[in-house]
Amino acid sequence: MLGALWVFPSISRVTPEDYHKDMDAHNFEKWFKEKLLPNIAPNTVIVMDNAPYHSRKAVSCPIRGRRADVLKQLQETGFLQFMADTNRPINLDNLTMTEIFTLCKLHRSQFDKYAVDEMAKADGHTMLRLPPYHCIFNPIEQLWAFQKHLVRTKSTVRTGAEAVQDCQASFKAVPQHGIEPYFDHVQKEEEKHWRLDGLSEHVIAPVIISLDSDDDYDDENSDEEEF
Repeated sequence: MLGALWVFPSISRVTPEDYHKDMDAHNFEKWFKEKLLPNIAPNTVIVMDNAPYHSRKAVSCPIRGRRADVLKQLQETGFLQFMADTNRPINLDNLTMTEIFTLCKLHRSQFDKYAVDEMAKADGHTMLRLPPYHCIFNPIEQLWAFQKHLVRTKSTVRTGAEAVQDCQASFKAVPQHGIEPYFDHVQKEEEKHWRLDGLSEHVIAPVIISLDSDDDYDDENSDEEEF
């Protein structure tokens, strides 16, 4: 995407091919906010996997801390209001810290929010997170592989500045066949997994009820079916 490319040198020396070690939540969120969000169309659906640097929690129920700080955080996150709205009002003054943390653990999923999800929401976008370990459902995986292949095969750079220029040129290139095949591939993967799960909406056995069945035949053979 034009305007959203950010190139920086890898500092990994042991396994330079694993660039993930050079990324952290701080850098990813900086790119997400300053580079990606300003360059996408309104009301975009952003597909996101669950890499650790994609998943820093912006809001979460506390799992440790001083009593005063914990009570304040539970108030700010709406935990007390949530319990009241679900007909389970509580008085934290009457609970031990162990009991409070047990409650937090039990209802944590209602309050965990990711930082980038909140950024996207604030800009009017929708975040769609993939199931863990299912990046095959993201079309960008194949496009990303295509772009990296261009950089590897066409690059003759010798300096950092040349590397940046080469990346910028390569990432402006769109595959000759367009990006539709990547989305088609993902759809096929989704359908395959639906079938494997036995949940395919395309394969539904018909239910047939005969309205003119031979009752006499059923009566004559009923004794043979009894044990």
